[in-house]
Amino acid sequence: ERNQGFPAEVRHPGQFRLTGPTRTDAEIVLGHGWSLYCLDVPGDRAIFVELPENTDLSTAPFVYGAQFHGAVRAATLPLGILPDLAREVEEAPNVGLLMSTGRCGSTLASRIFTQIPGVWSLSEPDWFTNLAFARFDLADEQRDSLIAACTRLTCRPPTGMQVDAIVLKPRSEMMIQAAAYVEVLKDLHAVFLYRDCFGYVNSLYRFSQRVQGVKDPAPGSGPWEIGRQLATINAPAKVLAEYFGSVEDIQLVDLMALGWALRMRAYLEARSGGMSVAPLHYDDLTSDKRLQTGVLLESCGLDARHLEIAMKGFDRDAHSGSAGENAIAAEPISDAQRARVAELIA
Repeated sequence: ERNQGFPAEVRHPGQFRLTGPTRTDAEIVLGHGWSLYCLDVPGDRAIFVELPENTDLSTAPFVYGAQFHGAVRAATLPLGILPDLAREVEEAPNVGLLMSTGRCGSTLASRIFTQIPGVWSLSEPDWFTNLAFARFDLADEQRDSLIAACTRLTCRPPTGMQVDAIVLKPRSEMMIQAAAYVEVLKDLHAVFLYRDCFGYVNSLYRFSQRVQGVKDPAPGSGPWEIGRQLATINAPAKVLAEYFGSVEDIQLVDLMALGWALRMRAYLEARSGGMSVAPLHYDDLTSDKRLQTGVLLESCGLDARHLEIAMKGFDRDAHSGSAGENAIAAEPISDAQRARVAELIA
């Protein structure tokens, strides 16, 4: 059975109620239909799920949602087994990583790649987020080992599918560890999608209304706590005091502004440390679709012959079919909220 909470909550084992366990070989999760669902770092285990036959996760707006709703069985494995399991998986020939601030066209970019024959594009497998949330509890060596193992275990397209390239689009929280991914995955093609702070906050504010059903949750309430956790990438609560002083009247848009700043800072720090990643601004992608789509393809190791078919990714809402689809009405930030965001960023 399933315990459905906040539709976009970070994946964790408590989302399933499982029947009594049966012991079996760990290699079962390398079989057809199985995929990595989440990492439970405090519990030292990984959760894999088996999906119905012919399920293709590349067609889902968000992988974690398709896994949650489609799962028929689950398997739990100790984290220490993953590197050995990963060595049994053939290494993907060409892997692209779409990193982002969030709310900047990254889901659209993933859909663009889905149009191209021979490209398998996955939007938001959530083990990336689990690693980001657990960063204070992981030694660098364990983090790097899990990055390598989980990437290889994720890059397993459906049986019989001919794949020339695989593109992974994590949630924005993974930016806090961006440099580690580029360092560990040596042959990686990587892109960083971003947008200005006001556009980010306004888009996230509307998205939050769609998936939570509340516009301005009271500080300390459940929806506010979810916003705090996601914005600070699960940092301890004392982080808020470092930025805001008193935490009694921190509004949702304040948290969103902080979330943008943390993600942008993580990118800038990684770049100054030598990380080589192609940046792509949301406004450029939407104002000059053809040119910037070409840049996107090139940055992920694909040539211009795919451009025409890739452009079909713009034909419909990339969030269609999810709780946050743009057809759902939501209010933008007010003038007062915009002024507050400007004050905070300054």
